[in-house]
Amino acid sequence: MPNIDNIEWDKRIRIVQEWLIDDWSSTDIIAKINNKWGIEERQAKRYISEARSKWNEDEDELIKQKRKRKVAKLQKLSRSLDKKFIGTPAGIRSILSVEKELINLEGLRPATKVELTGKDGRPIQTENTSVLLVLPTNGRELNHEQPKSN
Repeated sequence: MPNIDNIEWDKRIRIVQEWLIDDWSSTDIIAKINNKWGIEERQAKRYISEARSKWNEDEDELIKQKRKRKVAKLQKLSRSLDKKFIGTPAGIRSILSVEKELINLEGLRPATKVELTGKDGRPIQTENTSVLLVLPTNGRELNHEQPKSN
């Protein structure tokens, strides 16, 4: 099997991604790759693996782009504060709220860890209790007697 160029490789990976989106099974995709391009099973599995990993890379890149756009938007918002609010308590609160968002987006503040424990750092003890609830019948008691026949 001769080597293929990068453009053909990307085309094939996109085709395999379409088959994955169409919910084809891996065995069907391997057979289809074998018939279409004359590729052995091992290489076909590599195509499937590459198609799946491309999604992860694309998703990571998309998140990075969105984060960069949001950071730029927040920085612009911070710079565009009206002159009459600069130095006032309302203006300072606005800038601090924008800064807080920027810190979260850029990951500068470590995540807070929450642990629920009982006394002395031990796990919380839970109890299972059974409750018997008796409802009033309000005169609607069941009569277990058999009806009389005439």
